[in-house]
Amino acid sequence: MSEYQRLQQEISEYQRQWNMLSERIARLQEQMDLETRVDEKLRLQAVIGRDQAERERVAALLRTREAELINIEKAALVSEARRLERNQAYIQGVHTWEAIHRLDPHDPQIEEEIQRLQALQQRAQRLNELIQQLTQRMREIRPIYTQLVRRVKQMLEGGMEDGALLALVDNFLTNQLSAADLTTMWQELVEDNAPAATPTMNFRALADRMKRSEIVFFLGSDIPRLFDPTLLDAAAVVATLACQASYDDFGGSLSMIAEYYQMKPEYGRSSLVRNLHALLPDIAIKVPLYDLLASIEQPLVLISAAYDTLLERAFHRADKPYVLITSLLGTDSDADVGQILLQYSHRDAPESPCLEQDLSHLDLLGQRYSLIYKIRGYLGPHTNQGIHQQNALTLSEENYFTFARYMDKLIPNYVVKQFAGRGFWFLGYTPTHWEDRLIANALLYRRRHHIEPAYTVSNDINRFEETYWERHGVHRYALDLKDFVQKLEANFA
Repeated sequence: MSEYQRLQQEISEYQRQWNMLSERIARLQEQMDLETRVDEKLRLQAVIGRDQAERERVAALLRTREAELINIEKAALVSEARRLERNQAYIQGVHTWEAIHRLDPHDPQIEEEIQRLQALQQRAQRLNELIQQLTQRMREIRPIYTQLVRRVKQMLEGGMEDGALLALVDNFLTNQLSAADLTTMWQELVEDNAPAATPTMNFRALADRMKRSEIVFFLGSDIPRLFDPTLLDAAAVVATLACQASYDDFGGSLSMIAEYYQMKPEYGRSSLVRNLHALLPDIAIKVPLYDLLASIEQPLVLISAAYDTLLERAFHRADKPYVLITSLLGTDSDADVGQILLQYSHRDAPESPCLEQDLSHLDLLGQRYSLIYKIRGYLGPHTNQGIHQQNALTLSEENYFTFARYMDKLIPNYVVKQFAGRGFWFLGYTPTHWEDRLIANALLYRRRHHIEPAYTVSNDINRFEETYWERHGVHRYALDLKDFVQKLEANFA
């Protein structure tokens, strides 16, 4: 039974109790009005008082459950509105936000969301009209028509607004600029803004290194959505968690809303874990990158920042043995910080926590197990979510502070030793928030003595992210991850 169905049943039951109490109070009140004996009147009055108190209690529970049900409905609608926005279905998105407003008419953010989507719809309509008008005059600007339309479509798909281009196109369409002048000025604009050349990649050589297990991949939580845009992005997950905690004007990160859950006694960490688990991608989803890694015969060394277990499911489908490695953050004391939790792919339950130095004696790679170090822990349907698994989850700001304080203890030396002789690649990882940069910095610091630089594959990043990678000596290939994986697949035959 889902949480939604359970609440519906409870609401129905509390409504039945309220109706029954109301009918009984009415009968007793009528009986008391007709009663002439003083002692009987006093008795009936006491009974009515108790029933009224009980009805008030039931009414309070009814209001609470109805509010919880509304929060679930609201969270589902918010998620749907975000999905529609990602698909540029702005009008339907506005209608969804209007439905949310009917559920919660006192939330001021809803009106802002409606206005924002209306503005996006107007912008999309304007850009589509520009494309149509340029197409009507295509013969005049044939040499640059394709480039112009492609750039406008990039803006339509969510790219940055190119004010210079729009000004040129507007002047041309209003006959204030000739086709020849537009062509010349556009070509000059393209030359001025041409991106710096990015290094070329020998995909055959890289594929061969992967087959020999000579690459450590750091796999970010963005990867599933880069292959399936219909999945919830990080912002939508955070917004849903905030909505479920009735924090409607929240605008922070995942670690911040996680900290809020932990500080509020009516929610707590268990509610956070349960709600986050429900928002993770369905385990049936297949990710081409994960399937490619699972097809490699040699045991691999992988670091995953994802809470989901899609990577592990891909290994299960390929019958590729692995061991999940997580580090405990400590509970009431710091005595067990850095202890290791292992989950073997062929065993249902995790092992008992062990000391970090015990890993070297296990010789996991020598036994043909791939190492999957879940640097932030994980939430998986095929594992038992006990106290140790929750203690290995890096979710809240407090958890990240612990990670920063005990960085050397929490990243197992056995995993770090595997960096030697291997390349290091960040895939599907964006250093947007300080927590993301903290984890990336920690790993880069632990491999600081290695001669080979680290690499990342990312396209269409902002100036801050580009500067961050440059500052930390991470070479960037400006490629879409889907294209990157497709080119690798072509060289795996």
